[in-house]
Amino acid sequence: VALELLQPGLAPTQRATIFWRRANDGRSEAAGFYAYQYPGDQFDERDDAVAMDMPKLIALYVRPEFRGQGIGTELLRDFLGHQPVREAKHVAVEGVTDEGLRLLARAVPADERKRFLEYKGDEFVRSL
Repeated sequence: VALELLQPGLAPTQRATIFWRRANDGRSEAAGFYAYQYPGDQFDERDDAVAMDMPKLIALYVRPEFRGQGIGTELLRDFLGHQPVREAKHVAVEGVTDEGLRLLARAVPADERKRFLEYKGDEFVRSL
């Protein structure tokens, strides 16, 4: 399930995909999510990654009770399957924990890791 988070006065600035799991009582509950931006989603000129027409992974989160079940890897595979991500020369990664970066490095083929650039503050600090 994808949803867009809106900020007043701007086009959609973030998109999120939520991963749902069926609970023991039969109800569905959110197990995790990732947030991202596509090139052109944000019209704020201070955001260099979007201004450079680069998709950006903003957040990756799996609830503690669902960790260790492969959900983070599944979320990343979903993100990596998006057409703008597959076709981009580079992909920015910002606000993802070290564990999320390790998962991403395992999910991305070795010959493609240089395309993924960790973004902190106003600069790119390293590739995967």
